[in-house]
Amino acid sequence: MQGRCAMLAITVLLSTVPPAFQGLQAQKLTVYPSVVDVQGLSLVMKDPGASKALKNFHRSYRKAVNPDWSMTRNGWFVCRFSQKEFTRRAFYDARGDWKYSIASYGEDHLPFSVKYQVKLAYPKYQILVVHEIDARELDHPVYLVQAENDHQYLFLKVYEESVELDRTVEKLILGD
Repeated sequence: MQGRCAMLAITVLLSTVPPAFQGLQAQKLTVYPSVVDVQGLSLVMKDPGASKALKNFHRSYRKAVNPDWSMTRNGWFVCRFSQKEFTRRAFYDARGDWKYSIASYGEDHLPFSVKYQVKLAYPKYQILVVHEIDARELDHPVYLVQAENDHQYLFLKVYEESVELDRTVEKLILGD
C-alpha cells in the first residue's frame, strides 16, 4: 500500500467537547502522498505534522479502537477513539506533537480518590459524566465532573486535592 500514490479526501467532523474547548469547527481536508500506517489503517498524508501525529498516536495508544481523525481550523489534529470502554480524544498541534487528551466516562471509571472528594463535598449529588483532561503541562489530570440532584446540575473541576464549583444550572421542573 505504501507504493500507491492516491488522494484521499476526508470530511472532518469534530464531536462535542467541553465548553473550554468549543469553537473548534469542522472543515474539509484534502491530503496527498506519504503513507503512514496506523493499526492497519493507511492514510495518505501531505503534511509532515500529520505523519508525526499519527506516529505519536500509535506509540501512545496501541490499544485504541476505531480511530477517527479530523483537523481543526487552526491546523491541529484530533483523533477520537475508544479505549478501555470509554471514548477518548487526543489532540496534536500542527507539528504533530501531543498536547492533551480528553477521556469521557461515567462514575464507575472515575478514580476512587476523585470520586471520594466529590462525594465528600457534594454528598447529595449523583455523578453523571466525567471528562478527564491530561496535558503535558499538568502534573496530574484535571477532571470536569457533571453531577445532579433533584433540583440542579453541578459542573465541577477537580485537580489534585481541590474540588471547585464551576457553575450550577437549575433543573426545569414541569407541572402536571
